[in-house]
Amino acid sequence: MTVRDSGPPLHGDVEPVRIARPRSRAAPMSWDDYSLRVDRTWRLMIDKRPLAELDLQRFLEAHPCLLPFAVAYTPAGTPDYGHHGTVHGAVIAQPRLLGATPLRPDFLRITRDSQWTYITLFELKWAGMELFRGGARFRDTYDAAREQLYRYASTLREHHNWVEFAEAFRLPSYARRRDLMVRMVLVAGRRAEVYAHPDRRDRRRREQVLIRSLDSLAPDANARDDITVGLTSRGYYAKAVQPSMRLGPGNSAGLAIIRNLARTISSEPLMSARRREFLLERLPYWQAFDRAAGLRIRPANYWE
Repeated sequence: MTVRDSGPPLHGDVEPVRIARPRSRAAPMSWDDYSLRVDRTWRLMIDKRPLAELDLQRFLEAHPCLLPFAVAYTPAGTPDYGHHGTVHGAVIAQPRLLGATPLRPDFLRITRDSQWTYITLFELKWAGMELFRGGARFRDTYDAAREQLYRYASTLREHHNWVEFAEAFRLPSYARRRDLMVRMVLVAGRRAEVYAHPDRRDRRRREQVLIRSLDSLAPDANARDDITVGLTSRGYYAKAVQPSMRLGPGNSAGLAIIRNLARTISSEPLMSARRREFLLERLPYWQAFDRAAGLRIRPANYWE
């Protein structure tokens, strides 16, 4: 669907909100260049030495395109390419889940399709962690991580906690009206540990917790515009942006509620000076886009 630049008003006196095109542009870092750089650095990092969880956390905060399940997915675990995008266009780092005991997953991502609101909880473990001991028996460290994810999920599945979650995480009305599905993802171990043993591979597939090895993570183009945010009682604030990030009607609603974006864009080291200047000039326009009076028409392929 394209923006109407002329013609009679729609729906009586309501005019469509037109996109004010910029006078000049500065292109973002191309996805091919960025994804190759991130993938190369990630693999060198996890192969070089055993990394602490804090090192993994910081790198994935800077490059959230590495986190899996950037799109909604079916109950069978396959991508749902009819998905409606990531809520707020953001990955939330170490949010506090409401409940009797404060719980903080390492990352949380909210996606949606026509029926479901998917909440994906991520738990990271150090790079040297092994999942199995003998045969297909899991180690105690895995059992502890699995129970931790179960606690996160059970907290969200309680109705009163889900209502509080929707308020605290500022979910839009369309996300609240959908059915809730919680996914638990453990990011740990190496692929060779599992694929060398068919019985271990089968055991892993039977688990409710989805296990993704560190070396299986790869940049996902569906997450090229994702922002890493934190959450406080005042709402969302930006922690990191990617140099491939673009602005447009597809993420304008999220841009409007994330604080500290201008400062975070200014400090992104991989972004060119011209691109930073362009984003800072256009950011106020897109933050106000959803508040403008009129009928919003969102061309899905318009980005700048």
